[in-house]
Amino acid sequence: MAGLVKVFSHVRSGSSLMLHTLGQNFEFEGDLKTGAGPAGHWAGRTRVEGHPFGRLFGSHDFYRKGLRGVYIFRDGRDVALSCWRTKAFLHPKDRSSLSLSDFLKKKLDWVATPAKKARGKKRTIFEHWRDHVASYHGKPGIVLVRFENLVLNPDRTINRVADALNLPRPNPPVPVKALVGRFPNDGLVSGWRKFFGYNDLALFNKIVSRDFYGRFTE
Repeated sequence: MAGLVKVFSHVRSGSSLMLHTLGQNFEFEGDLKTGAGPAGHWAGRTRVEGHPFGRLFGSHDFYRKGLRGVYIFRDGRDVALSCWRTKAFLHPKDRSSLSLSDFLKKKLDWVATPAKKARGKKRTIFEHWRDHVASYHGKPGIVLVRFENLVLNPDRTINRVADALNLPRPNPPVPVKALVGRFPNDGLVSGWRKFFGYNDLALFNKIVSRDFYGRFTE
């Protein structure tokens, strides 16, 4: 049995996949289930189903001292695409007409999660993702995990998390093979390539430096 760890991420970055992976591979104290929660800060919030491993979940907010856990981060282009495709994450007036290109340029009226209204400066999805990921760099007690590594090389990633959090290595590691989460899309690696145009990619490269990922090694 192990004390609880927490899972953090920017929205649409694989936190549900990480939660299920932890829940399937490690034995934690107590009942991990939670009830339903809201999505969206607009009127008529969408009610969503509870999570079987919800107590492991931390939040999409920024780092708080004294916590140990996992921060899972995903390619910002896939994060942006997933946010746009998840209509509960868009303002109601935008759900039927906002193109991906326009969404990428739009200043968001939420921060950390669509349930939390932005106050002060608003940011595009790329700026929001960049700043959120950077806020977890070098934080004590937090293990950084790339979504892409968890999908493509789950055994190695699960063992690395076990070592970092001082948990017994599962024998064998059990990867999550089904789509999971409250609003699952395709869960693909580099799915953005089928949707981004030249200008969309240029916008990402303007906001996110080419060496950005180099700071976040595993």
